[in-house]
Amino acid sequence: QAVAGASAGFLNSLLKATTRCQIALAAGKTGECPDPKTTSASTKAAEKASGRMLSMCSDAEVALLDGAGAFGGACTGAKTAAALAACQVAGHQGIGSNLLALLADQVMQQDVSLEVPAGTALLRVTLNGRDSGVNDLDLYVAAGGPASKASYTAKSENGGMFESVEIASPPPGPWFVHLERYAGEVLIPYQLTATAFQP
Repeated sequence: QAVAGASAGFLNSLLKATTRCQIALAAGKTGECPDPKTTSASTKAAEKASGRMLSMCSDAEVALLDGAGAFGGACTGAKTAAALAACQVAGHQGIGSNLLALLADQVMQQDVSLEVPAGTALLRVTLNGRDSGVNDLDLYVAAGGPASKASYTAKSENGGMFESVEIASPPPGPWFVHLERYAGEVLIPYQLTATAFQP
């Protein structure tokens, strides 16, 4: 329990510190991640996790559990509390790095389609969402085929979370909407509304 609790707390602190850095990077407040602030927070979290394991686990307990087999996972063979703590911290740093790499590589995109009825006088597509000061989604709308940054009938690329396009007398049939993250949080909460106005 001591090892699991300390490791989970460390991983949680590591993810929070790196997420704050990514938000600062998107806002132009830092030039790289990890920055010195993130590195300092990660070092403190690692020291706290190691200290917690060392205070709650004796060398004799660790050796006994290791002898029972499969206790340490990747840290099997650690016979002292210090060795187990160092191995657990290093392993969770790797897990955190892998998770953050997956998130950082994601480009938040969403594609939806809708059917515009014949005789529609105006099609309005609006977007809003959590505006944290750095969040920015762009909106692309296309008739008859998928929308993208390169292919659209109408677009809205304002800074921030409030986008809107209007198409007068849109042709009936399938229409496609593409949202794409420009800046801000990796996954931005948003609301998309499409309204077809009839004459």
